[in-house]
Amino acid sequence: MRVDIYAYPVIEEWKWKSYDGKKIVSIDEFITEHIGDDFYIGTDSQVHGKSTTFTTALIAYRRGTGGYIICYSQKTQEKGHMRPRLFSEAMRSLTAAYYLDTKIPSEAVINIHLDVNGSDKHKSNSCKEDIVGMIVGQGKRFLPHWKPDAWGSSKAADRKTK
Repeated sequence: MRVDIYAYPVIEEWKWKSYDGKKIVSIDEFITEHIGDDFYIGTDSQVHGKSTTFTTALIAYRRGTGGYIICYSQKTQEKGHMRPRLFSEAMRSLTAAYYLDTKIPSEAVINIHLDVNGSDKHKSNSCKEDIVGMIVGQGKRFLPHWKPDAWGSSKAADRKTK
């Protein structure tokens, strides 16, 4: 079966792993263990020849203690162009955010880290407004962040796409 950059399973089928990749982690148990922590979600992609690896990182940050990360990765059969890849990254993060939204207290903010740059010196800036608008337009408690403040995508998820 050919998997394109827009296709991904429903989140209940995502196989989340610990950041070191050594064990499968239940997203529900992870969320329950970290109720009260700050949540960040970031997705990054990396092209490898004719395929692309997408990784979504769900980060629970506990002030004074540090962060805990689980990741879901998927390899697709095409590389796609930058703009559709960036939108696919944002959609994957939104999918995780909507799931998280049903599991945590309603007053908590869900931070979504987008792999777009705030500086017009970078190509990804050309779709920053569209992607940020897509997040803000959800009318939820989702708070978008972009580079250089999007460490969830540009650091945590990025390391797992290599």
